[in-house]
Amino acid sequence: RVIFGAEIPHPGLAKVTVNADDVLLGESFCPVNRALLQTLKDDLRLSGIPARVVSKEEIWSALWGKVLYNCSLNPLGAILEVPYGRLGENEETRMIIRGIIEEIFLVCQAMKVPLPYKGADDYYRFLLETQLPPTRDHRASMLQDILAKRKTEIEALNGAISRLARENEIPTPYNDLLTLLIKFKEKRESQGPGPRG
Repeated sequence: RVIFGAEIPHPGLAKVTVNADDVLLGESFCPVNRALLQTLKDDLRLSGIPARVVSKEEIWSALWGKVLYNCSLNPLGAILEVPYGRLGENEETRMIIRGIIEEIFLVCQAMKVPLPYKGADDYYRFLLETQLPPTRDHRASMLQDILAKRKTEIEALNGAISRLARENEIPTPYNDLLTLLIKFKEKRESQGPGPRG
């Protein structure tokens, strides 16, 4: 699980711009070579990126934790074109973030996904107090993709939450709306501005 932001100023150079937590290495779906994971962890640490090897349960839980983080901030930051910190400073965007989180917790509960948080309120506080401060100046990768006319990962984030929610008959208006708005923004940027009038 990777939860840092990076830029590639030119080929062959990657610059880490923000780091919200350690890179976690583990086997979420099938057994992997643990010695190889240890080597990878050591290489990441040599490059200045904190990393840990964790259990299968911890990596699975952490991946869903990243889903919460990305779904809460990435599309909203892309739509509003502001850094993550602005989202946490504003009462209206905090209300949207809370709604997104509550919907994801309902989906996880229906699917019996273990999360490392007591509930939606617990994660909401963790996001605002622990995860947001070090990433306050980070701009959403989704916005970078839109501006570069690349397809975003909205279908793998909020779009996936919406699909899983439909399968479990759970309404997810926040995640549904963000998915539709990002899809519109993708199309608008790829087609260029429309006629004036």
